[in-house]
Order: sequence, then C-alpha cells, then structure tokens
Amino acid sequence: VSYSWSNGSHDAAMTSQPMSSTSYKVDAVDGNGCQASKIVPIEVYSRPTIGIAGPNAVCKGSQVTLTANGSSTMYQWIDPVQNDTFVGAQYTYVINDQLMFNVIGTDNRGCKNKASISVSPIAYPVITFAGDSVGCINNTGVLVAQGANEYLWSDETRGANMEILFDNNKTISVSGTKNGCTTKKEVNITVNPLPVLSIKEGNTNICKGDRLNLVVEGATNYRWSNGVSNSTGEFSASPLVSTTFSVVGTDDNKCKATLPIEVTVNELPKITIAGDAQVCEGSQASFTASSQSNILDYVWNTGASGAQTQAIVNETTVFVVDATDDKGCKAKQSHTVKVIPYPEVKILGNPTICVGDQLSLVAQGAVAYKWSNGSTSSSLNTWPTAGGTYSVSGTSNGCTSTASVEVQVRSLPNVLVGGKTALCMGDQLELHAQGAETYTWGDGTEGETLIATPLTSSTYKVTSTDVRQQKMFK
Repeated sequence: VSYSWSNGSHDAAMTSQPMSSTSYKVDAVDGNGCQASKIVPIEVYSRPTIGIAGPNAVCKGSQVTLTANGSSTMYQWIDPVQNDTFVGAQYTYVINDQLMFNVIGTDNRGCKNKASISVSPIAYPVITFAGDSVGCINNTGVLVAQGANEYLWSDETRGANMEILFDNNKTISVSGTKNGCTTKKEVNITVNPLPVLSIKEGNTNICKGDRLNLVVEGATNYRWSNGVSNSTGEFSASPLVSTTFSVVGTDDNKCKATLPIEVTVNELPKITIAGDAQVCEGSQASFTASSQSNILDYVWNTGASGAQTQAIVNETTVFVVDATDDKGCKAKQSHTVKVIPYPEVKILGNPTICVGDQLSLVAQGAVAYKWSNGSTSSSLNTWPTAGGTYSVSGTSNGCTSTASVEVQVRSLPNVLVGGKTALCMGDQLELHAQGAETYTWGDGTEGETLIATPLTSSTYKVTSTDVRQQKMFK
C-alpha cells in the first residue's frame, strides 16, 4: 500500500507541527490498484502561558524565591546544578554563582510551556574605614566609612561620616548598603590619655636679669609659646617682667596637652649706703647699708657681714656690699670713702732763748691752729721763764695733726771783768773778761782782753757768749 498525505508526505506515518487547528488528507493505493481516501481533522491547542516572577540578582549567599505564573496547572522546576526537579509554583534557591533557572508548565490538556530566568549574585560591599578610630580623650574626630552607597551607624546616624567623641574605649558599627546588599562592620574606638606635663627642672621664681631655664617632661615633643620646638623639653628666656609661658606637649600617640607656666620676675633689691664719705688718713670709717626689701644678708668686700660695718681707711677705698633678699635676689652697691691727708704741721722759730728773751714761734701747714697755751693764732709770742714743751694742733678739712717743740730758756753766763779801773791820764787801760767763751768789747775788739788809753773817764761794755750761745752784756 502506498500513501500520499496532503502535506506531501508519502510515509504511512506522517509528522507535522501545525500551528493551528487543521485537517490532513491521506490517499492510499493497494497492490490491486484500489484507492481509498481519509480526512483526519486535527485540533491544535495553544500552549499554556508561563512566566517567572523574581529578581534577576540577589546578594551572594542569599535565598532567591522564584514564582512561576501563567495558565499552567502544574509547574516543574529543574535544579540548575543537580538537575533534580521540584514541582510547585515557588522555588527557593541559595545564590552563590550566576545560575539559569528553568520551569516547565503543563495545563489540563497536557500542553507544556517553558520559561527561564537568570539570577546573578550581588557581592556584599566590603566596608573599610578611614579617618579617626584612635584619638585623645575628650577630643573629637571623624570616622569615614567606605565601600558602600548608604550607611547607617549604630547610633542611627546616617551617612559615610561619623563624628567621634573620644570619651572612652568603645565599639561602634556601621551597616553599609550597596546594590541592596548590606554589610555590617564594627570598629573599635581607642581612647588615649593626654600627656601629663610637669616641670622637671628649673625655678619659675627668678630675679630680674636672671636667665629662666626650664625642663618640662611628660611628652616626646614640645612647642613653646615663643615658637621654640624641641624634643628635650628645654626652654630658656630672659623675661623682664612677670609673665606666663605655655608649652604644648605631644606624645607618641599624637595626643597634646598644654601646660601654662607662670613666671614671677622679682625686682632686685635697691641698696643705699649711708655713712662717712671721707675720713682722715688712718681713721675709722663707718657706714650702714639699708633697703626697703627684706634683706637676709649683707656681705662686704672687706669680709664683714651685716648692715653696719667699720674699717680703717688709709687710702681712697671703694667699699662694696652684696645684699640678698628673702626672694634670693642679689644686688650690689658701692660706697667710696676718700682719704683726707693729715696736715703736715710744722713749728718755725728758735726754741732756745735766754732768760728774759721773747719766744716767737710760727705754725705752718694747716688752716686752723690751737697752741697748748690756748692760743688760736698761727703765731705764738711769749716770754717764758723756764723751758718746756710747746705744742700746736693744726686742722685742715677736719683732720688734725699735732707738732711740738722743746723750748729751752737758758740762764745768762756769769761774766767777770778784771783789771785796774782807775788810772792816770795817759796810762794804758787793760781789762780782762772771764766766765764765757767769746767776748766782744764795745769798741769791736774781740777777745777776753781789752787794751785802751782813755783820755777821760769812760764806761766799757763787753758782750759775752757762752757755749749755749747765751749772751750776757756787762
């Protein structure tokens, strides 16, 4: 038997895929040439509608739930990895890699349809932090979250930036979201104490003119208010008045602390010296140092101590006193004592006279005089009857010197004249003097003998001088 189908097929069995209801005709011829025809009506049903509801991407490691929908009455899912099947409209799967999901829907007539969906994993954002997670106590900082698009901090603050108050050690967290996936990340907030600054060396109470030298400890780097920076904590200045310096110390943790340093500059004591400005040579000078400050000690360049001192002055001398007050401040003061030389008093005149002669003495070398007899004239005229010591005090510029002289009052020599004092006219007169050393006669004759021839009665005078130069007239 041979067959001929209306779609051109000549096989007994005909295969076709009609898109709509139709009919097929077959003509059959047997070996005897006999023919027969048959029309076969074909009804074509529409495939059931099918779709998949669900996301095309989920966070990696999350479950995706896919829901098949349409006109099918049964759905069969195929595991994309194991090829296992699951019957049901909803299908849940954990997504770690990109996968293609297929579902077959069958309606009441047994017609099937297929739907597919690709689901990709979305990587979770990797959260990192920039900014300040370590800070100094009571300071503030800003911590910046990175790696996501949206951020929610543990204190409900939103945004990438989080202001941090470093009040104590704590842990905070941020949830960062990107493409719908959220990562929570914690960060430890570490609080470092501030350095404790103190003065290691130096005195903040100084005297005017002294150098202020300080050493501060407690940090690793220091910056002073005058702009000086160093790692030793050393500081020097020469303040003229009381003031306040400050230093900022920074430790290894970059924490800073400020130490104000009040510096007291004490005025130097003002010293005055009252006392002798000039004295007579070899005399004692006295002077006293004083001050309105509370002086603890006076030390003189003579080695003496105390406010009052004395010294014998033989030449113009500068006396210096070092004074130290109750604040430790020192000051010097000097006092010059000039030396007034004593007048060189001299007594002029012959201190040796004969009885009955006038003694005349003159004092020289001073301005004012006073003799031992009370006279205040520079000259002294008197008629002493006996010898003795005559002294005079001469004063110039307040200094007094004394000079003295031994006065001798000598008795007259006892002169005797011998010879004939009565003679005849024309006779020769011869007189002999004795009792002295030298003799001078009235006519100028020298010697102990006078020879003359007087024509009339006459008187002859002889002046004799003894070895003490005392004179006698006879």
